[in-house]
Amino acid sequence: MGFALARTLLQRGHHVTVWNRTLEKGRPLLTDGAVLAESVLDAVTANRVVIICVHDSTVTRSILQSSEQVKQALDGRVLVELSTRTPLDAKQAEQ
Repeated sequence: MGFALARTLLQRGHHVTVWNRTLEKGRPLLTDGAVLAESVLDAVTANRVVIICVHDSTVTRSILQSSEQVKQALDGRVLVELSTRTPLDAKQAEQ
């Protein structure tokens, strides 16, 4: 889903930076104009809007809380999470 979303954004003329836990999975998007981030921090700081599309909120937390730098970099950015999440997960994420 993340791949399709990134490709659609690129086709609509948006600047897209991609990052994947498996770096090679993002490479095909380079031919569409994407920029490949080498780290979560690079991906988060590349744009004002950050979209994350992974399996569930546990994986989201492990990625976005991987370092203090990543957590701080999210301040002031719009985070769009397209992961499976329960209402309780959403409430806890607000804190």
